[in-house]
Amino acid sequence: MKLMYIPVSVVMLFGSCFVPMALAGSVSGLLPAHGCGVAAVRKLPCTVADSVGSEASGPVAGSGAAADTVASRRGGKGTGFNALDYVMERRYLDRGSELSSPWYSRVFLEGGIGVEKMVPPTDDYGFGALASVHFGVGKRLDRLNTLRLMLHGDLGYQQGNNLMLAKGGGRFDYLFSLSSYFDGYAPTRPLDVSSVIGLGAQLSRQRYKPGWRKSLEGHFGIQFKFYTGPQAFITFEPYVGIGTDQMDVSETLNWRKYDFFYGAGISYVYYLGNTIPESLRRKLARELHGDGALQPDSTPSSWRKPWFMELSAGPHFMDASGDEGVSVGHETSVSVGKWLSPVLGLRLTASLRSARSSKSEVMSGTASYDELYHKFYGGARLDALVNPLGFSKRFSWDSRFGFYVLFGGELGRVLRYEPSERLNRFYGSWALGAHAWAQLSPGLQFFVEPRGAWYVYDIPYSDAERSMRCTDTGFSLNMGLTVTTANRLPKSRRVSGVLDSRFSVGAGMGTSLRYTRSALDGAGMGFNAQLWGEFRIDRLSAVRASFDYESVPTLHKTGFYDYAPADAAGNSSRTWRSGVWRRRYGMGIVSLDYSLDFTELMGGYMPGRVFSAVAYAGPSLFMLWGESASLHQSESLSEGHSTALAKPVDNKTVFGANVGVRLTAHVTPNWSVYLSPTLYVWRKFDLPGINFLGTKHLETLNLGLQYDF
Repeated sequence: MKLMYIPVSVVMLFGSCFVPMALAGSVSGLLPAHGCGVAAVRKLPCTVADSVGSEASGPVAGSGAAADTVASRRGGKGTGFNALDYVMERRYLDRGSELSSPWYSRVFLEGGIGVEKMVPPTDDYGFGALASVHFGVGKRLDRLNTLRLMLHGDLGYQQGNNLMLAKGGGRFDYLFSLSSYFDGYAPTRPLDVSSVIGLGAQLSRQRYKPGWRKSLEGHFGIQFKFYTGPQAFITFEPYVGIGTDQMDVSETLNWRKYDFFYGAGISYVYYLGNTIPESLRRKLARELHGDGALQPDSTPSSWRKPWFMELSAGPHFMDASGDEGVSVGHETSVSVGKWLSPVLGLRLTASLRSARSSKSEVMSGTASYDELYHKFYGGARLDALVNPLGFSKRFSWDSRFGFYVLFGGELGRVLRYEPSERLNRFYGSWALGAHAWAQLSPGLQFFVEPRGAWYVYDIPYSDAERSMRCTDTGFSLNMGLTVTTANRLPKSRRVSGVLDSRFSVGAGMGTSLRYTRSALDGAGMGFNAQLWGEFRIDRLSAVRASFDYESVPTLHKTGFYDYAPADAAGNSSRTWRSGVWRRRYGMGIVSLDYSLDFTELMGGYMPGRVFSAVAYAGPSLFMLWGESASLHQSESLSEGHSTALAKPVDNKTVFGANVGVRLTAHVTPNWSVYLSPTLYVWRKFDLPGINFLGTKHLETLNLGLQYDF
């Protein structure tokens, strides 16, 4: 009998066809009858659609799964693969799309605002919706379950009765993802809906009632979580709850002694780690193409979360309680912030703004003058930033134009000056605005920000322990510069270049302003001129020396001598009088500063920038060089008489400090145009007639030419 030899290649070909079929048949009895078949145990190419709720493919056999649970049959051995690990009713999760393994990637921080309403025990209870602020931390345990610990504070007010209700406490919540349960886990799902149930404890207090009232509560709600990026989400969460008695600080009992409440909150949620698994990141990256679509780590460029810094100023319009119409003042702001995702960001801003509070009449002889009294709002504001353009898959931080909206809360103090009194009170403020920007060069933007705000504070009554609640309405139109890290390369890819120029000089001129408690109307504008030179140590640092001449005007009522014409013997008599004088002080300022190129610092080296922003600060020497003075034309003076100030200023020299910014537009390789706002401060000498607010200061704005050697 002749043996037949079958080539090994043929045996392998047939084996590769029949063995998977046999394996599929043996496992089919273990799978639920949902028609999943081999797809549940075979690795298939996965698309982005798989990660947003459709049935994704299963894992690769033997890729680290648990030991086989199938009992040995007829001497067979287990394969080390357990298909049950990848079956959840009708939903399947791709092996690479599980939650990230680092523990911190599931930890999140949450903060936001909201409103809460107590169900009134009686018709005359009077408290409306309470303003609420909440902060918390949580952890996502798995695809479905999340735990959260929150702290909250609520505040309400009755204008008519001058009553205030304050509540605060903590809540422990359990969240269950309904979207993941019914439609599968998908970290990039645009909207995820979860149920919320929790318990809490609160302290409540009402003004003019002694002590804090303790209460326990339980609540239930629904959370709508919107995806904005790999780590940041925005949520909307309505809820209802029931608490023990005295939560509403009312002596009237509710139904069975329980207090009811309901409300809603809007929050930012920020995960400490990337919530998108690495396999899904690669799939999302393959969807993007074009220049700048990917970063060096193969992730979409829109996922960048740049830091930024801003400096701005502009007019401020105020319609305040007790004022005569709308007044116009000035606002200066400095900000630092960070984008948490292409859509969501946070910004912390320090601001000082002025407005006119009142006007009084000042008489000098037969002449009448208007004295303007001012008020000031100084505080810190935390803004929530929402960039609608970030929802686009093609969004890029390198766009030429963009905009976002903002909403923020501010705390600070209001100083209000009147002819016979001064008000100094804490205020709270809510602000709503928009921010439109244009890119001047990579990492540097010019922006315009219109913003409305409502300032709330109490004014105490002079004859009672109670106070009156005041609300001032303001509108600001700020213009300024933003420097960002959006274009900063990773450290491994940064390059350094040779300095094009080490020495620069510049000359410019402009105007100045200052914050004063009160001033006579019609003083005029100040003007100034400057010369400076700068030596660059490297691409970031430089040493700057400058000289500024300041001409500072004022109009005020002061004492002077009225000299009669000399008689035949040459004798002249004088009479002391008071009247309004125009005075203009001359002051020289010499400064030695350290200069830092913020466009290089935030954006890295990039040759050929058209615009750049430099900040500088250092000590200054202030030299008061006398004044020019004249009696106001409205004052009466006999013919032939002359005048002289009773107390002219003396020349003085003191030390102070300065800080400023220079925006430079490079027109040619050597010539540039610059715009430079600078703040000068000093303490030791006064300028008569200028009623400074606290520290003596001047804000200057110069426009000039720069030459690079």
